[in-house]
Amino acid sequence: MPDKSYDAVIVGGGSNALVTALYLARNGMKVGIFDRRYEVGGEFCSDELPSPGFIMNTCATFIRFFLCPALYDFNLRQYGLQLVMPEPSQSVIFDDESAIVIYGTKKVDLETGKMTPVPEHLEKNLKSIADQSVQDADTCAKWANIFREKGLGEKIEKWLYTPPTLENEKVLIDEIMATGDVDPRWPYMSIGELAYDLFESDAMRSYFMRLGQGHTGSYPMTVQNLMFNLHQVGSMAGGLPVSISVGGTHNMAHAMQKALSSMGSDFLSIVKLIRSSWKMEKRQALF
Repeated sequence: MPDKSYDAVIVGGGSNALVTALYLARNGMKVGIFDRRYEVGGEFCSDELPSPGFIMNTCATFIRFFLCPALYDFNLRQYGLQLVMPEPSQSVIFDDESAIVIYGTKKVDLETGKMTPVPEHLEKNLKSIADQSVQDADTCAKWANIFREKGLGEKIEKWLYTPPTLENEKVLIDEIMATGDVDPRWPYMSIGELAYDLFESDAMRSYFMRLGQGHTGSYPMTVQNLMFNLHQVGSMAGGLPVSISVGGTHNMAHAMQKALSSMGSDFLSIVKLIRSSWKMEKRQALF
Protein backbone atom coordinates (compact mmCIF):
# COMPACT_ATOMS: atom_id res chain seq x y z
CA MET A 1 0.00 0.00 0.00
CA PRO A 2 2.81 2.57 0.76
CA ASP A 3 3.93 2.38 -2.88
CA LYS A 4 0.49 3.45 -4.17
CA SER A 5 -0.11 7.02 -5.28
CA TYR A 6 -3.20 8.77 -6.64
CA ASP A 7 -4.09 12.06 -8.24
CA ALA A 8 -7.36 12.04 -6.29
CA VAL A 9 -8.48 10.16 -3.18
CA ILE A 10 -12.19 9.84 -2.39
CA VAL A 11 -13.23 8.71 1.08
CA GLY A 12 -16.53 6.85 0.86
CA GLY A 13 -17.71 4.87 -2.15
CA GLY A 14 -21.33 5.95 -2.41
CA SER A 15 -23.18 6.89 -5.59
CA ASN A 16 -21.97 10.51 -5.64
CA ALA A 17 -18.38 9.37 -5.09
CA LEU A 18 -18.59 6.89 -7.96
CA VAL A 19 -19.99 9.46 -10.39
CA THR A 20 -17.38 12.03 -9.34
CA ALA A 21 -14.61 9.46 -9.76
CA LEU A 22 -15.81 8.59 -13.27
CA TYR A 23 -15.38 12.16 -14.49
CA LEU A 24 -12.04 12.61 -12.70
CA ALA A 25 -10.77 9.40 -14.31
CA ARG A 26 -12.02 10.47 -17.73
CA ASN A 27 -9.94 13.62 -17.35
CA GLY A 28 -6.77 11.63 -16.84
CA MET A 29 -6.60 11.32 -13.07
CA LYS A 30 -5.77 8.11 -11.21
CA VAL A 31 -8.42 7.76 -8.51
CA GLY A 32 -8.39 5.78 -5.27
CA ILE A 33 -11.74 5.19 -3.57
CA PHE A 34 -11.65 4.18 0.10
CA ASP A 35 -14.75 2.79 1.78
CA ARG A 36 -15.37 1.34 5.23
CA ARG A 37 -17.01 -1.74 3.74
CA TYR A 38 -15.84 -4.49 1.44
CA GLU A 39 -18.08 -3.23 -1.36
CA VAL A 40 -18.90 0.19 -2.82
CA GLY A 41 -22.30 1.66 -3.53
CA GLY A 42 -23.36 3.36 -0.31
CA GLU A 43 -27.14 3.55 -0.21
CA PHE A 44 -27.33 1.57 -3.44
CA CYS A 45 -26.56 -1.42 -1.19
CA SER A 46 -28.65 -3.28 1.34
CA ASP A 47 -27.13 -3.55 4.81
CA GLU A 48 -27.32 -5.77 7.87
CA LEU A 49 -29.63 -3.54 9.91
CA PRO A 50 -31.11 -3.01 12.47
CA SER A 51 -29.80 -6.29 13.92
CA PRO A 52 -27.41 -9.02 12.76
CA GLY A 53 -29.09 -11.39 10.33
CA PHE A 54 -31.63 -8.84 9.07
CA ILE A 55 -30.98 -7.40 5.62
CA MET A 56 -32.47 -3.90 5.25
CA ASN A 57 -32.94 -1.56 2.31
CA THR A 58 -31.20 1.64 3.47
CA CYS A 59 -32.57 3.84 0.65
CA ALA A 60 -31.42 1.66 -2.23
CA THR A 61 -34.31 2.82 -4.38
CA PHE A 62 -32.81 5.26 -6.88
CA ILE A 63 -35.63 4.95 -9.39
CA ARG A 64 -34.57 7.54 -11.95
CA PHE A 65 -30.96 6.73 -12.69
CA PHE A 66 -31.70 7.59 -16.32
CA LEU A 67 -31.32 11.25 -15.24
CA CYS A 68 -27.65 10.68 -14.38
CA PRO A 69 -25.39 11.85 -17.26
CA ALA A 70 -22.87 9.13 -16.35
CA LEU A 71 -25.26 6.50 -17.70
CA TYR A 72 -24.75 7.87 -21.21
CA ASP A 73 -21.28 9.43 -20.96
CA PHE A 74 -19.72 6.11 -19.91
CA ASN A 75 -22.20 3.78 -21.65
CA LEU A 76 -22.82 1.88 -18.42
CA ARG A 77 -25.00 -0.59 -20.29
CA GLN A 78 -21.82 -2.16 -21.70
CA TYR A 79 -20.80 -2.88 -18.10
CA GLY A 80 -23.96 -4.86 -17.39
CA LEU A 81 -26.40 -2.20 -16.22
CA GLN A 82 -29.90 -2.95 -17.48
CA LEU A 83 -32.83 -0.66 -16.66
CA VAL A 84 -36.48 -1.53 -17.23
CA MET A 85 -39.24 1.07 -17.16
CA PRO A 86 -42.76 -0.01 -16.14
CA GLU A 87 -45.58 2.23 -17.37
CA PRO A 88 -47.13 2.95 -13.92
CA SER A 89 -44.82 5.24 -11.94
CA GLN A 90 -46.64 5.45 -8.60
CA SER A 91 -49.86 4.48 -6.87
CA VAL A 92 -51.73 5.01 -3.62
CA ILE A 93 -54.21 2.55 -2.06
CA PHE A 94 -56.75 3.84 0.45
CA ASP A 95 -58.64 2.29 3.36
CA ASP A 96 -61.85 2.03 1.32
CA GLU A 97 -59.93 -0.16 -1.19
CA SER A 98 -59.97 2.54 -3.87
CA ALA A 99 -56.70 3.59 -5.48
CA ILE A 100 -54.98 6.20 -7.60
CA VAL A 101 -52.62 4.83 -10.27
CA ILE A 102 -50.30 7.30 -12.00
CA TYR A 103 -48.43 6.62 -15.23
CA GLY A 104 -45.29 8.41 -16.37
CA THR A 105 -46.19 11.19 -18.79
CA LYS A 106 -42.84 11.06 -20.57
CA LYS A 107 -41.02 8.28 -22.41
CA VAL A 108 -37.24 8.03 -22.05
CA ASP A 109 -34.83 6.75 -24.68
CA LEU A 110 -32.24 4.90 -22.57
CA GLU A 111 -29.61 5.19 -25.31
CA THR A 112 -29.73 8.99 -25.57
CA GLY A 113 -31.68 10.22 -22.53
CA LYS A 114 -34.11 12.04 -24.80
CA MET A 115 -37.65 12.39 -23.42
CA THR A 116 -40.90 12.61 -25.35
CA PRO A 117 -44.39 13.36 -23.95
CA VAL A 118 -47.01 10.60 -23.61
CA PRO A 119 -50.29 12.62 -23.58
CA GLU A 120 -52.52 9.52 -23.34
CA HIS A 121 -50.97 8.73 -19.96
CA LEU A 122 -51.88 12.19 -18.67
CA GLU A 123 -55.50 11.61 -19.65
CA LYS A 124 -55.45 8.21 -17.96
CA ASN A 125 -54.04 9.78 -14.77
CA LEU A 126 -56.66 12.51 -14.69
CA LYS A 127 -59.42 9.91 -14.99
CA SER A 128 -57.95 8.00 -12.06
CA ILE A 129 -57.88 11.21 -9.98
CA ALA A 130 -61.44 12.08 -11.05
CA ASP A 131 -62.61 8.83 -9.45
CA GLN A 132 -61.68 10.48 -6.15
CA SER A 133 -62.68 14.06 -7.01
CA VAL A 134 -63.59 15.76 -10.28
CA GLN A 135 -62.57 19.11 -8.78
CA ASP A 136 -59.15 17.74 -7.84
CA ALA A 137 -58.74 16.31 -11.34
CA ASP A 138 -59.46 19.78 -12.75
CA THR A 139 -56.84 21.25 -10.38
CA CYS A 140 -54.25 18.72 -11.57
CA ALA A 141 -55.15 19.36 -15.22
CA LYS A 142 -54.71 23.11 -14.67
CA TRP A 143 -51.24 22.66 -13.20
CA ALA A 144 -50.23 20.12 -15.84
CA ASN A 145 -51.07 22.78 -18.41
CA ILE A 146 -49.05 25.44 -16.55
CA PHE A 147 -46.07 23.09 -16.46
CA ARG A 148 -46.39 22.28 -20.15
CA GLU A 149 -47.56 25.54 -21.76
CA LYS A 150 -45.76 28.05 -19.52
CA GLY A 151 -42.54 26.09 -19.09
CA LEU A 152 -42.78 25.82 -15.30
CA GLY A 153 -41.33 22.30 -15.40
CA GLU A 154 -38.22 23.52 -17.24
CA LYS A 155 -37.80 26.38 -14.76
CA ILE A 156 -37.95 24.02 -11.79
CA GLU A 157 -35.45 21.69 -13.47
CA LYS A 158 -33.16 24.66 -14.12
CA TRP A 159 -33.40 25.62 -10.45
CA LEU A 160 -32.60 22.07 -9.33
CA TYR A 161 -29.41 21.89 -11.40
CA THR A 162 -28.14 25.47 -11.14
CA PRO A 163 -25.84 26.83 -8.37
CA PRO A 164 -27.32 29.53 -6.09
CA THR A 165 -27.74 32.88 -7.84
CA LEU A 166 -25.32 35.74 -7.25
CA GLU A 167 -26.44 38.95 -5.60
CA ASN A 168 -26.99 40.85 -8.84
CA GLU A 169 -28.75 37.98 -10.69
CA LYS A 170 -32.48 37.60 -11.11
CA VAL A 171 -33.91 35.02 -8.72
CA LEU A 172 -35.90 32.35 -10.57
CA ILE A 173 -38.49 32.08 -7.80
CA ASP A 174 -39.26 35.79 -8.13
CA GLU A 175 -39.76 35.30 -11.86
CA ILE A 176 -42.25 32.49 -11.20
CA MET A 177 -44.12 34.48 -8.57
CA ALA A 178 -44.43 37.40 -10.98
CA THR A 179 -46.56 35.28 -13.36
CA GLY A 180 -49.46 35.34 -10.89
CA ASP A 181 -49.97 31.57 -11.19
CA VAL A 182 -48.67 30.90 -7.69
CA ASP A 183 -50.59 31.95 -4.58
CA PRO A 184 -48.33 34.36 -2.61
CA ARG A 185 -49.11 32.42 0.58
CA TRP A 186 -47.57 29.20 -0.72
CA PRO A 187 -43.91 29.97 0.12
CA TYR A 188 -44.90 30.19 3.80
CA MET A 189 -47.23 27.19 4.01
CA SER A 190 -46.35 23.71 5.23
CA ILE A 191 -46.83 20.70 2.96
CA GLY A 192 -49.96 19.74 4.90
CA GLU A 193 -51.43 23.24 4.69
CA LEU A 194 -50.77 23.34 0.96
CA ALA A 195 -52.42 19.93 0.53
CA TYR A 196 -55.62 21.25 2.11
CA ASP A 197 -55.41 24.50 0.16
CA LEU A 198 -55.11 22.71 -3.19
CA PHE A 199 -57.38 19.69 -2.91
CA GLU A 200 -60.85 18.90 -1.62
CA SER A 201 -60.58 15.11 -1.23
CA ASP A 202 -58.76 13.38 1.60
CA ALA A 203 -57.35 10.96 -0.97
CA MET A 204 -55.55 13.67 -2.94
CA ARG A 205 -54.44 15.44 0.23
CA SER A 206 -52.88 12.20 1.46
CA TYR A 207 -51.29 11.60 -1.93
CA PHE A 208 -49.75 15.09 -1.96
CA MET A 209 -48.36 14.72 1.57
CA ARG A 210 -46.93 11.31 0.71
CA LEU A 211 -45.13 12.82 -2.29
CA GLY A 212 -43.45 15.24 0.12
CA GLN A 213 -41.83 12.30 1.88
CA GLY A 214 -41.00 10.61 -1.41
CA HIS A 215 -39.44 13.67 -3.07
CA THR A 216 -37.56 15.39 -0.25
CA GLY A 217 -38.09 13.26 2.87
CA SER A 218 -40.21 16.05 4.35
CA TYR A 219 -43.21 15.53 6.63
CA PRO A 220 -46.58 17.33 6.38
CA MET A 221 -45.65 19.96 9.00
CA THR A 222 -42.51 20.97 7.06
CA VAL A 223 -42.36 24.37 5.33
CA GLN A 224 -40.11 23.50 2.42
CA ASN A 225 -38.74 25.56 -0.46
CA LEU A 226 -41.50 26.73 -2.82
CA MET A 227 -39.77 25.06 -5.79
CA PHE A 228 -40.08 21.65 -4.11
CA ASN A 229 -43.77 22.35 -3.45
CA LEU A 230 -44.31 23.24 -7.11
CA HIS A 231 -42.42 20.12 -8.17
CA GLN A 232 -44.87 18.07 -6.09
CA VAL A 233 -47.86 19.89 -7.58
CA GLY A 234 -46.60 19.11 -11.07
CA SER A 235 -46.08 15.44 -10.19
CA MET A 236 -49.65 14.89 -8.98
CA ALA A 237 -50.96 14.17 -12.48
CA GLY A 238 -47.81 12.31 -13.53
CA GLY A 239 -44.28 13.24 -14.40
CA LEU A 240 -41.14 11.29 -15.16
CA PRO A 241 -41.37 7.51 -15.33
CA VAL A 242 -39.46 5.24 -12.98
CA SER A 243 -36.71 2.78 -13.81
CA ILE A 244 -35.76 -0.45 -12.09
CA SER A 245 -32.24 -1.87 -12.16
CA VAL A 246 -32.39 -5.52 -13.18
CA GLY A 247 -30.75 -7.59 -10.44
CA GLY A 248 -31.13 -4.86 -7.82
CA THR A 249 -30.08 -1.28 -7.22
CA HIS A 250 -26.56 -2.35 -6.38
CA ASN A 251 -25.98 -3.24 -10.05
CA MET A 252 -25.76 0.51 -10.75
CA ALA A 253 -22.74 0.62 -8.43
CA HIS A 254 -21.33 -2.55 -10.05
CA ALA A 255 -21.48 -0.96 -13.51
CA MET A 256 -19.76 2.23 -12.36
CA GLN A 257 -17.10 0.23 -10.52
CA LYS A 258 -16.35 -1.80 -13.68
CA ALA A 259 -16.13 1.39 -15.75
CA LEU A 260 -13.73 2.92 -13.23
CA SER A 261 -11.60 -0.22 -13.07
CA SER A 262 -11.26 -0.11 -16.85
CA MET A 263 -9.75 3.38 -16.44
CA GLY A 264 -7.23 2.26 -13.80
CA SER A 265 -8.98 3.39 -10.61
CA ASP A 266 -8.60 1.42 -7.38
CA PHE A 267 -11.10 0.46 -4.69
CA LEU A 268 -9.83 -0.15 -1.18
CA SER A 269 -11.68 -1.33 1.93
CA ILE A 270 -10.51 0.56 5.02
CA VAL A 271 -11.50 -2.39 7.22
CA LYS A 272 -9.47 -4.74 5.05
CA LEU A 273 -6.47 -2.40 5.09
CA ILE A 274 -6.60 -2.11 8.88
CA ARG A 275 -6.83 -5.88 9.27
CA SER A 276 -3.96 -6.42 6.85
CA SER A 277 -1.87 -3.86 8.73
CA TRP A 278 -2.70 -5.50 12.07
CA LYS A 279 -1.75 -8.97 10.76
CA MET A 280 1.54 -7.60 9.40
CA GLU A 281 2.38 -5.96 12.73
CA LYS A 282 1.49 -9.15 14.58
CA ARG A 283 3.68 -11.22 12.21
CA GLN A 284 6.62 -8.82 12.66
CA ALA A 285 6.23 -9.00 16.44
CA LEU A 286 6.59 -12.79 16.31
CA PHE A 287 10.01 -12.43 14.70
